[in-house]
Amino acid sequence: MRTITLDKIVERDAQVVIQVGKHHGCNFIKLPFTGKITEPKVAIGWVYYPFEDDDTKIPDEGIRRLRILHAAGVRASQVIIGHEIKVAEEPETDDREERKFQLSPLAVAGVVATVALGAVVIGVLAAPAAVAAPVIAPVVTPSLSTLGAVGLLSGAVLLDPSLVIVCEGSEQWIQVYSWVDGSQ
Repeated sequence: MRTITLDKIVERDAQVVIQVGKHHGCNFIKLPFTGKITEPKVAIGWVYYPFEDDDTKIPDEGIRRLRILHAAGVRASQVIIGHEIKVAEEPETDDREERKFQLSPLAVAGVVATVALGAVVIGVLAAPAAVAAPVIAPVVTPSLSTLGAVGLLSGAVLLDPSLVIVCEGSEQWIQVYSWVDGSQ
């Protein structure tokens, strides 16, 4: 007798949804969660809410993607909206007068000596790199510039909110759309 494990069912459901997305030019992402939620769920820098409990308006593109899935026979047992959690708050400004510190001549000399020593150490460590640069630069430079561009493009915009479906049956979470909410 053959049995199908829950892991295989979840993976199959996720792959079906992801393939439907690819067929329509959409990038759907399998999230590491399963199951419906009835209250907010905090995970990996995000907080997820049942659609019914969130007042976020889903853009037309998000609705289009849900319709694509429905037409392909994918059934969602729940729709969830995720919001990124702010990690760093804006520092509060202090309107009080800035305090001025006076350094003794001995402290100033210590700072100057530390900076000079640091410059010498950096120079000693950088010398081998300067000698090797003409040899390795043609190989490394394109890779570094490509990585830099990818880093700038991927890190420049944080996507919030996120539209997630819970696949009927396996209860696998799939992110079907993210957008930038300019109202925040």
